Amino acid sequence: MNTKKSLCVTWLVCWFILIVPSVFANDSLKAIDDSFRAIDDSLTTIDELSKALNDDLEALDQRLKALNDELKARNERPQAMDERLRQAIIETAKQYQGVSYRYGAESPKGFDCSGFVRYVYRTAAGIELPRTSKTINAAGQSVGITEAKEGDVVVFASQGVVNHVAILLDEDSVIHAVSLGPKTGVIISSLEDRYFGPRIIGARSFLQPLE
Repeated sequence: MNTKKSLCVTWLVCWFILIVPSVFANDSLKAIDDSFRAIDDSLTTIDELSKALNDDLEALDQRLKALNDELKARNERPQAMDERLRQAIIETAKQYQGVSYRYGAESPKGFDCSGFVRYVYRTAAGIELPRTSKTINAAGQSVGITEAKEGDVVVFASQGVVNHVAILLDEDSVIHAVSLGPKTGVIISSLEDRYFGPRIIGARSFLQPLE
């Protein structure tokens, strides 16, 4: 009887030693295999997310380039518009060269100096300027005569009093309506003219933003 008990105990011990660890080992291997599969799934998900992120970044980069191009075009448009307006002012002013001087007038039948400048600006650029030389000098943006651009208004003064305005044609000349001198009416004069040159006090710009 004792022998049978011993055999049973021995068999149970062997079973426990051989079988139970195997079962636990299988469970452990299965758990490890599941973990590796989960890791592999996670890596696949990360790879997909990374690809999606790269696609989003590429799309964002293209959008930023498009916005940059749009901003560049917007910055160029005002400059192109400014140049067209200046050219239109000059061309319009030249059309009235030779029209007689008439005090207080601003029509193709006759101009005074401020009336001429007002008429040209209104006709060529749709810009309404003040009526007199003094009020024109108080409007717009002040610029030095060396910084003035074609189409800007050149201002003249005698004894410190503003009394004349003209339109700058280029770096050397202006077009204006003159009441006195060897030539009167709408004429072109040099900036170095013996009478008008020394009376230049600056220029006003109505074709660029006010600072």
